[in-house]
Amino acid sequence: MARVEVAYVSGVVFYESNCGTDHHDLRHSIGNLKRRLQPLCGVPAEEQHITLGPDVLEDWHLLCNLPADEGVLQLTLIRSLTRMVLSGGRDRKLMLWDLNRSDADQDLVGHTQAVRCLAVDWAGQRAMSGSVDRSLQLWDLVMCHCVLELRGHTDTVTCLSVHWESNIALSAGLDQTLLLWDLDVGEVMKELMDHASPTVCLEVDWIGRQALLIAADGAMRHWDLSQDRAEGCGRQDIQRMFVNWSNLQAITGCSDGEVLLWDLCPFQVLRSCVPPGSKTSCMSASPDLLEVALGSGSTLCLWSSQFERKPAIKALDAECLLVGLEVDWSGRSALTCGEDGQLKFWNLTVGQCLRVVGGPGPVATCMCVHWQSALAVTTENRSVKLWDLCRGRCLQSLELGCSSAVSVNWQKHQLIAAGEDSVLRLRETFRRGKCIGRLQGHMDTILCLTVNWAGSEALSGGSDRRLILWDLSEWKVRQTLRGHEDTIRCVEADWQGRRAISGSFDRSLVLWDLTSGEIVARLTGHIDWVCCSATAWHDGHCISGARDGTLRLWDLETASCTSLLTGHTGAVWAVALCFPDAFSGGQDGTIRRWCLTTGSCLQLLLAHQDAVRSLDVDWRSAHFLTGSFDSCLRMWPFNSTDPWCQIAFRLFYHSGAPSQVFQDYFQEFDGHRRGVTSCSVDWSCGLAVSGSEDCSIRLWDIYAEDDSSDLLLGSHEGAVLCISMGCGPSIAPCREGIQGLPAAHPWEEQVMKNMAGRVIF
Repeated sequence: MARVEVAYVSGVVFYESNCGTDHHDLRHSIGNLKRRLQPLCGVPAEEQHITLGPDVLEDWHLLCNLPADEGVLQLTLIRSLTRMVLSGGRDRKLMLWDLNRSDADQDLVGHTQAVRCLAVDWAGQRAMSGSVDRSLQLWDLVMCHCVLELRGHTDTVTCLSVHWESNIALSAGLDQTLLLWDLDVGEVMKELMDHASPTVCLEVDWIGRQALLIAADGAMRHWDLSQDRAEGCGRQDIQRMFVNWSNLQAITGCSDGEVLLWDLCPFQVLRSCVPPGSKTSCMSASPDLLEVALGSGSTLCLWSSQFERKPAIKALDAECLLVGLEVDWSGRSALTCGEDGQLKFWNLTVGQCLRVVGGPGPVATCMCVHWQSALAVTTENRSVKLWDLCRGRCLQSLELGCSSAVSVNWQKHQLIAAGEDSVLRLRETFRRGKCIGRLQGHMDTILCLTVNWAGSEALSGGSDRRLILWDLSEWKVRQTLRGHEDTIRCVEADWQGRRAISGSFDRSLVLWDLTSGEIVARLTGHIDWVCCSATAWHDGHCISGARDGTLRLWDLETASCTSLLTGHTGAVWAVALCFPDAFSGGQDGTIRRWCLTTGSCLQLLLAHQDAVRSLDVDWRSAHFLTGSFDSCLRMWPFNSTDPWCQIAFRLFYHSGAPSQVFQDYFQEFDGHRRGVTSCSVDWSCGLAVSGSEDCSIRLWDIYAEDDSSDLLLGSHEGAVLCISMGCGPSIAPCREGIQGLPAAHPWEEQVMKNMAGRVIF
């Protein structure tokens, strides 16, 4: 290879490296090349995409391994802007999210054969795995590499238990041995051998230094790890077990379907139960072992083990052979998987199936459930799926290969999956994006914001009666604007003209000069709170909505009201403008379409069952998205030539009220647990983002074939009340995490004391 050339899309070569002088370049990766190109082209490395022909090269590709044409490696640089989200809310912070970043998306490579067992310490970001290659490996999940390899087994490692606080592990293998490991030094502390068959199931009480295990031949043994002694039960048909170490009791399931309650000291059976039907295929026991749920054929049985004479059995018909079972004993709920692949969500108190989750498909091999949020993760075939048990639908699917073991960190939305290909896969699951910094400067709730993504600046307002102009690239306050006498509820900006307009609960709108920070004009006329506004800067018009249900059209040149629009029966919370067309959404749950030249309401839509709090319109495709306090988002068409228009809208001539309720929306997105307060849409790529009173931010694919394609972006410490999404230059993460904090005037501190406890919504 003679040289490396990098050109823009136009074909202009701006970088050239000759092999004779810069031969070390050929050993560099694409990632290194991007950093060298940054000062030459002025494009941050994060926004660079290097292509070779039609192929986009990854950062790990080496230049020396790429094919050259007649001694010249010809590469092309394509700039890709970063898609970001800015959100604000009741916690007084602005949070900036980068949708292209992720905390974890790594393959942990170290084993040479399939992984059979896995233990994870999510708090300490560590994991340990056992494999067919006879080794155990200790992993650092932050750096994503193996820090310790343990060898001592002479055959496949089948079971593993780790006490992370003391760095001790116990492993079992097909070599019929138990090995007790010291993870600090990576050596075997003890070797225990007293089995005629390999161990397939292992439970350890690290405080009491004892273990209970099941061998492949069905025998169960109770080990005293401090004395190196074992005691057998005498049976040869045990398949699964659950242990309560505080009471020294265990529940086991046998191959003939019998369920046994054991006393471990002395080692004897206390009670037994034989469920009706065929053999037991799956089982779960409560932590105190007083109740047992088990799948027997197509019947879900509940057994109360506290009854000595006559066991109490409750049978529920599952209509299909059960192969998987998870139970929330405190919430009296259960999730079952049948051989047809269907998941069923049960209420054990009333004994009914509440919901069938998903349709017939592959059988789930592993199930993990987070009962507080009603979410479940299943592995099937070569995919891992996330399920919403309340809505009964699949939220997301990841192709991770055949997985035999999986562990989920529900707090950070991570999982590790291990399977047949020897690779541990660490994924930032079922969410997208990462918070790269927080801006703190407001003294109370942030209610509105507008962003100049190309210029990396934002303008926000809230209950502290001031507007703050932010420099997002430098993570600092650029300017503070004061002039309103009450809460600022809405703000719009003309970034090229360096103007802005804000609406307040003081019943006025203020037109600002962003260069000087001075008030240009004050628009008065509303008799109640100004709740929303939209501006057509090139036409010189602004429309505002108020709590009294009215809208006013303003001429920005004369600062005068040119039209008064009435029709809403409650506060107007959202408005969109493309003069002379406008939309408004209100407390009455309706959307109204206005002709501003005549001042008349053209169309009326009863859109939601509660207040419409947000509205985003795409005037080109003639669609709009609404968010409501009924916790739903809905997408609607409005083009009069579109056939959907005949379904979605009706013309009304009866005193402004609809004659019937129309619910034929184009698409509905439900995922928030509480009311939707804000939404923003990038119509070019079909992505929408929404904020809610449930403190969460969700990302939606509005062009997906179904309405289940939502991802959790993140959350605030309080309700999310304003949000904006767009594309712009990449912004480096804030190292300090929180910036801003402009000085407050003494009168502002007194204002905050006076407003303490005031309810805004």
